[in-house]
Amino acid sequence: MTSAERAPLADVRTIAVLRPNALGDFVFCLPALHALKQCYPAAHLLYIGLAWHAAFLEGRTGPVDSVAVMPPYPGIGVQEQTDPRAVDAFVDTLRAARIDLAVQLFGGGRHANPFVRRLGARLTVGMCARDAAPLDRNVRHEGLVNRRLQLLEVAALAGAAAWPMRRELHVTADDLAQAARLLPPVGERPLVLLQPGASDARRRWPVRRFAALGDLLAGEGAQVAVNGSADEAPLVRELIAAMHHPAIDLSGKASLVRCAASWRAVRWWYRTIPARCTWRWRSVPLPSAFTG
Repeated sequence: MTSAERAPLADVRTIAVLRPNALGDFVFCLPALHALKQCYPAAHLLYIGLAWHAAFLEGRTGPVDSVAVMPPYPGIGVQEQTDPRAVDAFVDTLRAARIDLAVQLFGGGRHANPFVRRLGARLTVGMCARDAAPLDRNVRHEGLVNRRLQLLEVAALAGAAAWPMRRELHVTADDLAQAARLLPPVGERPLVLLQPGASDARRRWPVRRFAALGDLLAGEGAQVAVNGSADEAPLVRELIAAMHHPAIDLSGKASLVRCAASWRAVRWWYRTIPARCTWRWRSVPLPSAFTG
């Protein structure tokens, strides 16, 4: 694709980005979101996501201006019973927003690309697998790649080729208040967060390995906390029981997104996911080791 074909779109007022999935997926797309916002600073960036995106991003400084909560849709996100009328009403609402640029960051596009094309945007860009309908500008979706860089490549198709190297997500006063309620004072001890759960059980690191890691870090002087949803409480308790050192049980007490965004004191965060990356919260680096 030539440089002219990657040129920014003129007079962009509204950008819609489709990526309705989990926390790790959202973090991976943050550089692409920042690149889009830097290229189109006057545009309203509408994130098409899930209910947790809306709750987490409300009042939070960042590239996302608003969130549209997507109803269950065939082939996109959690497989729930879909209501065609709700989907049609959702699409009509988005079309009424007069979207100029629609960006598909969800996946290969077999189901997502037809949805994006329904939005009536002046320009559509995104990932495209071999069995997917193409958009106006496409990045081939296949094989094992650095997905974070691939999402930046999609943004570059829309003319957003520069990624600002600055903080990616900001902490709110509510985040800090929740952290203060949940965490005991640890003084100078490094705080380590273990997150053994995963939406797909096949991607979970064995509990015994998490326990061994927790004991190793605790033996070096760290305070270990183990987080999970209420449904993951048995998994969290199993991990803590397998450890020889004490650990803080946070299961069901705070969402993962709130914990991760609020704990400036966290030194390391270990979570099951087949990738590695470093997150920056505020101006303090938060290294994260993702196991897989």
